[in-house]
Amino acid sequence: MSRLRSQTLRTIPYSLYHVMALFKNLHSEFYHRQGNSLVCRRPVGDLDSDQINTGPDELCLSVHREERKILLRTSFKSTVVLIAMTLRAVYDRQKKHNVVEVAFRGIPYAEFDKTGHWSTWCLVGMFEGSLFLSAPNLSPLIQTATSEDEEYVIIRQNCKISPSLYQDINVQSQFNPKIVFSYQDIGRTSLNIKLNLYKEGSDEVYATNIRKLINVNMKTKKAVLNNPFYLEQAERINSVRSSYKWFVFPTEIPRDVFTMTIRSHYSDTDYLGHVNNCSYIRFCLDCCACAAQANFFVHFKADFCYPVLDVDIQYLGESFANETLEISIWQSTKDICDVYCIIQRRKRVIVKTYLHFGSTRLDQSDCFISKL
Repeated sequence: MSRLRSQTLRTIPYSLYHVMALFKNLHSEFYHRQGNSLVCRRPVGDLDSDQINTGPDELCLSVHREERKILLRTSFKSTVVLIAMTLRAVYDRQKKHNVVEVAFRGIPYAEFDKTGHWSTWCLVGMFEGSLFLSAPNLSPLIQTATSEDEEYVIIRQNCKISPSLYQDINVQSQFNPKIVFSYQDIGRTSLNIKLNLYKEGSDEVYATNIRKLINVNMKTKKAVLNNPFYLEQAERINSVRSSYKWFVFPTEIPRDVFTMTIRSHYSDTDYLGHVNNCSYIRFCLDCCACAAQANFFVHFKADFCYPVLDVDIQYLGESFANETLEISIWQSTKDICDVYCIIQRRKRVIVKTYLHFGSTRLDQSDCFISKL
């Protein structure tokens, strides 16, 4: 379509916790106060007020088709916050394939951990969110399942994080993330998607996320054929891009492991009703912190403020809210920076995780020194 057309997509609940955290993270570069409202300094597209469907304590999206500029608007009492996000389909002339760019404006305060750096589970969550928000808007480049009973479910993912992410991004920095993704490998029932994180206006890759999705019939819980669009593109894409080689997990669990039991909460679940894939990363890192406090690890201190440089997760099952999960971790005998983790539900392994940490502690003091 050559003519711009606005379309309201959906209304998404937005937690009060994240709204309040967002207020603390607003930069004067992007917003100014006008009466009881915070208004964007920079234009976010020619959006009229009647094109936005708003309601109390809700997050709403409006999209223009070609430039794909999205205005997210949330209202809490008399305060209105505007956030800009842009979606673009781009042809990479050098690599000769289409990619999708998703640009965000800033990182919410709630996504930073106690060291003042971007928490690993929230970083992976932003990768997931970019796919979730892009899928309905960039058809046919991104296609959904072929029927209402089908859903693309993640069964494996890897995230490699550059040390630059911890050097350049903290709670005080102004960082506008841009995520660029494309297909990596397409099978009959599965597909791999590669996502790179950039700073807007920079070519440096701060993190790379590979996600393996499988098309599942949610009624039968069995894998089904990919969308025909993917199958038609499979031969072309697979011929020019090598298959990703996944990490091989250890086949045996050593005797010396640290184990803790947790209870999953409703805040850990996603729209499908099961514990979100990003929550498992947080579970594993929390277990690592507890193990460090118990002096289980070699080298790692009790506060466990060390950067995650690589995380690989295999999802073998699912769990739900208010369930007991048993987490066991152990340190590699070959490299002290390598930690393995398994999560069990009812004595069955549902998640396997590999974590590679940096050996140098993160300096958390500078991040929390006020600029005033």
